[in-house]
Amino acid sequence: MPRPLGRTEGAIAMEWIGDADAPAPQLKDVRLDASQAQAAFDALMADIELWLACNVVHGDLSAYNVLWDGSRVVTIDFPQACDPRVNSSAEGLLFRDVANVCKHFGRWGVRAEAGAVVDDLWTRFISGAL
Repeated sequence: MPRPLGRTEGAIAMEWIGDADAPAPQLKDVRLDASQAQAAFDALMADIELWLACNVVHGDLSAYNVLWDGSRVVTIDFPQACDPRVNSSAEGLLFRDVANVCKHFGRWGVRAEAGAVVDDLWTRFISGAL
């Protein structure tokens, strides 16, 4: 996630992701080799775990909401994020997020079964905490 730099009542100024010439591309527009794809997938899964540890489900995670900064993924667009402790749709949203990530990275040979990943995450971070 880009670092917040400042805010006003109606806006948040965020860190620029990209270089002097252009913003970082969306993940949907990037071609990765197998090792980059695995590293990016692992980084996104670690982010999802971190968000869950902070009681956040992104709710709209896809290759459209992830930027590729040359060597790292940066997730954006959190307006639909929810707290899984109180949102009855959170587990379904988490499944959709993880399924989108698994499907996207599957094109580069990264194999993960979304249902198993979500079951593990939900058990470790949500069910176990209730």
